[in-house]
Amino acid sequence: MRGGSTLVEALIGLVLVAIVITIFFTLITFVFTATKLTEDTTRLYSFLTFVQDYLSRFRVGNVLDTTFLSSKINELFWGSTNPKKYPLIESLSQEEVVLGDGVIYRRVIAKIRVSENKIVEKVFLIGF
Repeated sequence: MRGGSTLVEALIGLVLVAIVITIFFTLITFVFTATKLTEDTTRLYSFLTFVQDYLSRFRVGNVLDTTFLSSKINELFWGSTNPKKYPLIESLSQEEVVLGDGVIYRRVIAKIRVSENKIVEKVFLIGF
């Protein structure tokens, strides 16, 4: 019987340990990435709900100052006048839609900056 291990056995052991460590850190990175994505999606959904609730206060027929409203919504949601967080409203535009039976809706189109490089466009319908 021999008393020690060979160089090949030691190298194979080190390679197996390296593989296990690599798999472990890959899983941790995946969990952190998935958590950040979930947090960003939840924050965007909360922001969209907040924007819809805030815009629903204005009746059809009232003129919306879209520049003021976009900065006001950002300030109310984030608590500061110039937030550096995302999502943010880049711009708002509006148009009134009249259906054939006299129902009037306001369509507000919001360009929302989700990240530094990504802007999405969402449509909010407000009717009365």
